[in-house]
Amino acid sequence: MGKKSRFKPDAVIAPISEHKETLRAMEDNTVVQMFLDGHEHAFEELVNRYSTRLLNFVYRTVGDLERGQDLIQETFVRVYRHAHRFDQSKKFSTWIYTIACLLYTSDAADEGLGVDLGG
Repeated sequence: MGKKSRFKPDAVIAPISEHKETLRAMEDNTVVQMFLDGHEHAFEELVNRYSTRLLNFVYRTVGDLERGQDLIQETFVRVYRHAHRFDQSKKFSTWIYTIACLLYTSDAADEGLGVDLGG
């Protein structure tokens, strides 16, 4: 008889799920630092935290769900590409909402639309 397999799926899955729980408990700036340190799953956590909130914010202004989703996707692309520029002495939420707002403003200008940011 051959050796029994030592592979235990629970040993692999448990640490991943525990790690995700740990990420959920972290402050935004800590999650950003984890992403900058090479932990791709940290970016997924940021997407999970902010995608719905950002979509609600943009949708109220844009009034078009598909266009809002496109703007939010582009927001996360910018965050991914430029996370190293984020000033960690500031709030991440302010930074990501600013990116979304600037993208909307630029998009609206390209479309020749007036920009009403609710102010």
